[in-house]
Amino acid sequence: MSPSSSREDDLFPQVAGSLICAAAADALGWITEFVRGPDHLRKLYKTDQVTEYRGWQKTTGGRFNAHIDYINKGEYSDDTQLTLAVARSLRSDGSLDVEHFAHQELPLWLGYARGAGSSITAAARGMMRKSARWNRNFYKYSHRGAKRDYRDAGGNGAAMRVGPIALANLDRPETLSEATWESSVVTHGHPTAIIGALLYAHALRLCIDRGDE
Repeated sequence: MSPSSSREDDLFPQVAGSLICAAAADALGWITEFVRGPDHLRKLYKTDQVTEYRGWQKTTGGRFNAHIDYINKGEYSDDTQLTLAVARSLRSDGSLDVEHFAHQELPLWLGYARGAGSSITAAARGMMRKSARWNRNFYKYSHRGAKRDYRDAGGNGAAMRVGPIALANLDRPETLSEATWESSVVTHGHPTAIIGALLYAHALRLCIDRGDE
């Protein structure tokens, strides 16, 4: 660290690189989201490994509104979209403006969502209700023909968007935990999703912190 620079300045390459690489990996790996093993990958894309961006097609819209989404090379999914939404919701002190995230970013995201799952889509729609509160977004949704609700939402969607929170709070673990919890409970009600997001956020913080030693 140079005498005239701050720790934040010196860590900027790692922070920027983490966010850019996460988006790049999302764009590279999205195509394999529903691939069932190496044989299925070879059958679909004539390759053993996905090592370059490629255009592909994805059926979306559900059973009664199905349509083909044409995805161009290098385009990323809802994971990166919501990561950016979280980043736009951070305050200068690293805390999360959860009201902005819940009432502004999530409803607007529905207009440009790519590849979103049923629970996060239901959560965003739930926040469009006049009575909706970020910590009481008790929605219902269908998944593979089964009726579920907020308490069943235990996927990795909350964890996938915590990068900006972790990177903004490298020296503030308590703020990191609080902001991650707030971001998570807006959309996910199962403890697995919330604890997973907290573990991933702190793991990312420690990776950068120890790499700076």
